[in-house]
Amino acid sequence: MYKRSSNGEQGVFGGVDSILPGEYHAYICEISEVIFFYHDIDVTSGKRKLDLVAVISGGAEVTRGLHKNITLNASLSYDPEVAHGNRSGMNFTWHYGKVTRNHSSKQGEAKAEKDFFMAVNESAIHYHGSASGELVSLNTETLSLHQFHIVKLVVTKDSRISTVYQVIHLIEGDPPEIYQRCFFNCQPKVSPLVKLSIKSQCRGLQCSKISSYKWRLYQHFKRNTSFIWQRKHNLRLVTSTPLNSSDIVIKGGSLTGGNMYRLALFITITDGLWGVSAYDFSTAISRILVIPSGGTSSLQKDLDAIAQWSSRNNMNLNPKKLENGLYSVLYRGVNKNISTSSIPPGNSTDNFTVKVIATVTDNFGISASPVSLAVQISPYQNVSTDFITNLLLANDSLFQKFIAIGNLRKAALLANSVLLSVSQETSMNFQERYKVMNYILENISPLEAKTVFDILQKSSVIGSALPVLEEVPHQSLVTSFIFICTPQNFSLSAISSMTSLLWSIAQKRDVADISLTKQSAENLASCLNTVLKAAAVTASVDSKSSFQQQGKLLVKISMKAHQKVADSLLVLTIPDEKTIPFTAGQLSMTLGRYTLQRLSGLEVKAGKGRFILPSKSQLLLSGVNKTSFVDVQMLSFSFNAYT
Repeated sequence: MYKRSSNGEQGVFGGVDSILPGEYHAYICEISEVIFFYHDIDVTSGKRKLDLVAVISGGAEVTRGLHKNITLNASLSYDPEVAHGNRSGMNFTWHYGKVTRNHSSKQGEAKAEKDFFMAVNESAIHYHGSASGELVSLNTETLSLHQFHIVKLVVTKDSRISTVYQVIHLIEGDPPEIYQRCFFNCQPKVSPLVKLSIKSQCRGLQCSKISSYKWRLYQHFKRNTSFIWQRKHNLRLVTSTPLNSSDIVIKGGSLTGGNMYRLALFITITDGLWGVSAYDFSTAISRILVIPSGGTSSLQKDLDAIAQWSSRNNMNLNPKKLENGLYSVLYRGVNKNISTSSIPPGNSTDNFTVKVIATVTDNFGISASPVSLAVQISPYQNVSTDFITNLLLANDSLFQKFIAIGNLRKAALLANSVLLSVSQETSMNFQERYKVMNYILENISPLEAKTVFDILQKSSVIGSALPVLEEVPHQSLVTSFIFICTPQNFSLSAISSMTSLLWSIAQKRDVADISLTKQSAENLASCLNTVLKAAAVTASVDSKSSFQQQGKLLVKISMKAHQKVADSLLVLTIPDEKTIPFTAGQLSMTLGRYTLQRLSGLEVKAGKGRFILPSKSQLLLSGVNKTSFVDVQMLSFSFNAYT
C-alpha cells in the first residue's frame, strides 16, 4: 500500500493499522494476484456467495439409547443464498467414528454439573464408516457404552463446503431425545445486541416423565494445546426466563461479538435417565466504529463518518424520543446526508437539544452498537397563521407536494416539526391549533404504511396531533371526536390498519425489525390512549344521545386495536419469558406468555390494577383446549367521565 503525497508515493508499512483516523490522504493499494473461483461468485451481483450452514438435528452433543437405531437428520442444513427449505444441489456425506487417545477420559459424562466440554479434535477421531443422504440410519448394536462416538456431516454445493460434528453419548435404556430450536435471532451468526430465544422439543415415550430442566452456557477457549468449552456461571443474570424452564431467552447485550458459545440443555426423568442437547453458535462482530466528535454542531460530520463505514449497510437515524414521548425515524438508507432542517425541534428547557441514535444494520439484522449524537434544533419562529398556511395549508405548500406524491417519510417529518413548534407556540389559540391538527390528520391518515418504518413515522404524527383533543371542552369533545374518527377523517381507521400491519410484520420475527416493532407498539398505544379516553367520554353521555352508541362502538374498535398491539409484542416472546410492561399516557399495559403450570395463583399488575388468578389449576384449565402456553394481557386505564 502506498500513500500519495507531494513528495511522491511512499510505502505504508504495517497495513491499514498505520492509517491514522482523521488524516485525509490518497492511498494506492497494489494487489499482486487475485484468484476467483467461479462457483463462489454470484454472477448477478459479483459478490462472494455466503457459506453453507451444516446442521445435524439434535445439536453438537446428544444422548441416545444403546441398541437403538439412530436417525441422523441433516434437513435443517441450508444455503443462505436461496429460499429456506430449498436444499437442491446440496450433497450430504456422513462419517462415523469414535474418539481415541484417551479423549473420552478427559471428557467425562455430559452431566449438568460439568464445568467444561472438550472441543472436537479431528486428530483424535478414528473413522470406521460413512454414508450419504439427507437422512441416514446408524445401528448401535456393535457400539459400546464406554466410548464416545462421533458423527461428522460434510455438506457441499458448487465449490462451497461446510462441516459439523455431533458427539453421541450412548446410555442404557430409552432416554428421551431432546432438541433445541431457535425461535428468535436465528441467523448463521447471532446478533449479540438482540435477545436470543431458544425453545426445546422432546421426542420419545419418556417425554412425559421429565422431572427437571437445566440450562448451561459455555464459551470456546484455548487451554494449553487444546480447545475447551468453559462454563459461564453468570447465566442466571443474563436470562429473562427461569433456568429450570423448557425454553430460554438470553438478553440482548449479554454476549460478546466474535465469540463461540455452546448452550446445553440437560434433562432428567423420574426413573433416573438423563439426556442432553448442546447447541453451538457464534456471535457476529461488527466492524463499524464511529466515535462522536462531541458537541451539538458536529451532527453532519458524525453522520458523514457513519456513512463512510456503512456503504453496504442500512443506517437508521432515530431521535431517542420526540418531546411528546413518541418515537420517530429521521432517516433509513445508505450513505445519505441528513438535513437538520428535517429534524423536529428540541425543547426549550433543554436548550433545544435533540438527542439522536444512529444504528447501522446489515442485511441479516446484525447491528453495530448504537451511536448517540446530539444537535440543537430550534422550533419555527413566529408561527403565525400565514406561516402555517404557506408551509402546510396552501395547495402548493411543501407538505401538499409530499402528500401528492405519497412520500410519507418527508410529509411526516415536516408534520412533526410543525406540530411540535405549534405545541410550544403560546400565541396560537385553541381554534388555530385544532385547525392545524385536523388538517394534518386528514392528509396523513390516508397515506398507506407498508413497512415498520412507515408505521413508526405515521403513528408519531397521529400521536402528536391527537392530544389537542385533551384541550377540547367536555361539551364539544363528543362532536369533535366523532368528526375526527369518521371515515372521512380516517384517524382511528388508520390506527387500526397499522396495528394489523404491525402484527403481520412481527410474525416474521426479523431481528432487524425488533427495536422498531417495540417503538411502533408504544406509539400506537399512545395514539389509542387518547382515542380510548375520548371514546369513553363519548360513550358516557346521555343515553338518549345518538353519540353514545357511536362512542361505545369506538371503544370496542380501540380495544381490539390494543389487543393487536399486544399480540405483536407477545409473538416475539416465548413462554415464561419476563412480562412486558409499558405505559402510554394514562394507559398501562402488562403482557405475558406463560406455560400452563405457571398460571396457578399468577398475579398480574398494570398501573394501579391488580389481578390474581385462582390457585387451583383445574379451575383454569377446565374447558381449555390443550396448548403449550397462554397469553395474558392486562390493560389499566384511569378514567372518570365527570372530570
